Amino acid sequence: MKKIFYFLSMAILLFSCSSEKNNATGGKFLSTKVIDKLITEADIFKQDSILKWLEKASHDQITKAKQLYMQGLDLYINQKNAAGAIKLFCESILYYPDPGTYVYLGNAYVDMGDTTYADSSLFSLYQPDQDLMYAFARLSALKKDTSRAIEDLAEAFAYGFSNKKKFENDKVFDYLRNEQGFVALVVNYMKNDEKLKETLFKSFLASAPELKLPFMMMKDSIFEPDMQAMYKMNSINYDFAAFIGGMEDSRFSRDVSNVYYMVGRFDAGNNTQAVIYKTVIVMADTLPPVTVMLAVFDSLGNLIEEITFGQFTLPETLLTGTIDENKVITLKESKMKWKKNPLDEGYVDNEYEGEELVSEKKYIIDNSGHIVLSTDDKVVKK
Repeated sequence: MKKIFYFLSMAILLFSCSSEKNNATGGKFLSTKVIDKLITEADIFKQDSILKWLEKASHDQITKAKQLYMQGLDLYINQKNAAGAIKLFCESILYYPDPGTYVYLGNAYVDMGDTTYADSSLFSLYQPDQDLMYAFARLSALKKDTSRAIEDLAEAFAYGFSNKKKFENDKVFDYLRNEQGFVALVVNYMKNDEKLKETLFKSFLASAPELKLPFMMMKDSIFEPDMQAMYKMNSINYDFAAFIGGMEDSRFSRDVSNVYYMVGRFDAGNNTQAVIYKTVIVMADTLPPVTVMLAVFDSLGNLIEEITFGQFTLPETLLTGTIDENKVITLKESKMKWKKNPLDEGYVDNEYEGEELVSEKKYIIDNSGHIVLSTDDKVVKK
């Protein structure tokens, strides 16, 4: 008798677990309770209507929506059935229009090649985050809008998107993987791809004119009295942010008050390259602060070392650099002299009386690519 009771109890338990499993994983049935839909099909992509009804959703409607959403997620992710997932995502939204459901709905429409409904889905409840911006990037790529796709991807990365496997396996981006801007994004945000970084570095070097030594970075070549002319110069492409200190992310994290200009490059020996560039701080002053940097890189684009090669900062600081034919770097620091104190009198009609030398130092680039201080023909570490 005890055995019969035992087997009967086990049968009831197994039936119970099986039923719960079917419900939890999106089985053949949901709750039998009749629940009214929150919004109509006509309003599914109308933001004003969606926002109007959001606060009126009941607990039952939210629960029902979640059940349908989970079933749609299973179809979309596990079964790769975008068409079936769309039906369930739309049904879920009718009970409760959750922003996350719209993102997956938009992605499913992208997979189906439907740009119109993908657009409507992603704009219905626009709440920017990494998932939404990644979905927008996929949509832009589907439209073959390369620049927009790269911008949207940059925003997704800026919001924290870091799923490298998903990114690399997403076929919608295949057509633009060789685009310079796309490669720059991968290098800037997924810094462990040395091959791509090397490819981008070659493009960076190609953008810099080759300098013939000896080369002088004198006062008049550091700053530009005609600021309108300076701002019309070709600035460094922000795709190359991985190689320029301070640029950080090429589109969103950078200091927007700085503009970067390429001066040139030269072979520093031992498979290294030296690049000279300017950083101009944009401000109302007719002579904004300018810093010139000399950076040494290895063949893969990894920064070995950099040094300030020139500087112009009112009212006093002036640093000028030269490089001779033997690649000896000479830096002269001077104090600018004014007839009147510019801090009190300003610069208008203030007579400039030249510079007073403060210090002079010589450096060389050693065999490892490091910039070292040279004194009395002896080389010592800085």
